[in-house]
Amino acid sequence: MESVDATTLRVSGEKPLARILNAFCHNRFAYPKHILSRHHPRYNPNADYAKFKQVASQARLVLEPNLPRLSAWVPVRWVSGQQVEYERNPYYWKVDTEGNQLPYADRLEFTVIEDRTVMLLKFIGGEFDFFGRYTRPEHFIPLKKAEAAGRVRVGLMGAADIACFYLNWDASGRNQREAIRDIRVRQALSHAIDREEITEILYHGILLEPCGYSLNRGSPYFSEEAYRKFMEAGFPDPLIVVGADHHGAETERRGHQHHVLRGAARL
Repeated sequence: MESVDATTLRVSGEKPLARILNAFCHNRFAYPKHILSRHHPRYNPNADYAKFKQVASQARLVLEPNLPRLSAWVPVRWVSGQQVEYERNPYYWKVDTEGNQLPYADRLEFTVIEDRTVMLLKFIGGEFDFFGRYTRPEHFIPLKKAEAAGRVRVGLMGAADIACFYLNWDASGRNQREAIRDIRVRQALSHAIDREEITEILYHGILLEPCGYSLNRGSPYFSEEAYRKFMEAGFPDPLIVVGADHHGAETERRGHQHHVLRGAARL
């Protein structure tokens, strides 16, 4: 990375930088050198890395007041583990479609509540205005009851990729590793997931057309297709895929195929 002029950076690399634009669009891709350098041994011989690690911790970079930021709101008061208050950033770079400076809200106040049940009750009781990222599927029913009583308003978010199954491409077992790197096995696992049952049991039936390894839109559960994919990949018994030990040896466990796949889908 090099500075071309006061407002231009040039970034280059030996390999393609596919995520570079995403990185630069983040609110925290850069921090103010004129403030933090005084705590870094490279710029201050009296500083040390242990103290710099404390000063530049993730919490302090996000919550410490008086630190220039690119975010829509900036913290003005922070009591660790208790409360944080934000004020509108007058230098925020975004505007709405009519040219009005964003954000709209002048001030935000957050109170730290560790117990989500207490959080839910305080929200229903009107002690704070927004209850978003910390909601759980089991909160849906009491929230809808509170909505029916006119005490809150409930909105469902759109598709998200946060509820996912991740496959370990570098599994320690040789058989597992080779299987997971085979696209036919990954397709078979995708078909083997009983999305409807996950939706009903975990999400009270509010998910729409979940698919893939994540719970988004797409194809339905179809176990016969999963068997076909496993067979094509050379795994007539799916337990060989999901049950290999850490040394790569095939497990001797066997079972009825229907129960195997439904069991695998619930791991």
